[in-house]
Amino acid sequence: MPHGNPKTAIDRYAETMDALAAETQRLCDDQPEQQAVRTTLLRAEKHIHRAGWDQPPQVFHLQRHIKTGRMRYIEFEKFSRMIIDMPGLPSEVLGKLAGVVEFIRQQAQAPTGELHPALQQLPDAFRDPLSRARRGPDGDLFGGETSSWRFHGVGFAWESWMILSPDENDRATARQGALHTHPQRIETRQLSYSARDGWNWEVRRLRRTDTIAVPRHCTATNHDSNLRVLGGVPHALTRMCNAIASNTVPVMPTGD
Repeated sequence: MPHGNPKTAIDRYAETMDALAAETQRLCDDQPEQQAVRTTLLRAEKHIHRAGWDQPPQVFHLQRHIKTGRMRYIEFEKFSRMIIDMPGLPSEVLGKLAGVVEFIRQQAQAPTGELHPALQQLPDAFRDPLSRARRGPDGDLFGGETSSWRFHGVGFAWESWMILSPDENDRATARQGALHTHPQRIETRQLSYSARDGWNWEVRRLRRTDTIAVPRHCTATNHDSNLRVLGGVPHALTRMCNAIASNTVPVMPTGD
């Protein structure tokens, strides 16, 4: 007869995430820049967590000091307010925001006589970086306050629901934005981050309950912006990062 209690879904989840987090840590052991990203994201999530649960979402970016390699976290406050005010799932809202940033990048490289009239309707959060970018169309749309700091990537922190071992009905419920009605829902906080070097990061924390006591995890995947692999939020962030940084890395279409 087998000994011990059978593994639960949360046990299997924890084992999978532990393995992915350990793999990410091994990656960082000999890559100081990636270790700096990991440390900064973990500190940022811890800072957000101190305010408790039920917090509004945040759009943020990291800047890297070109001499010391130090990273710092800065919230895109105007973008965060836009996200809060826009209806829809996080992936849908971020996708719209990414589309606007891509439009700004295109207009930064357009001849003066061919600027789109819709630019006049954009808020200052977009018009200001456009003016800056037109003076240097190959530069970042958003940079550091001084030449010592450089845009490194863009991210999104938000709270959501997840289901362990979901079936097709659960996935359909998720697409409808109705996971909050599922009897086996688990509340999570996630920091998703897309870096200009092609890395995609996630810090995930499950809300502690009487039956759930899982540590937070930080994981990374590299050079794959396929929506089917990353999911809607990282895909939108990859698009946004590429537009801000004027990256030439292609982003796979969503297939919608």
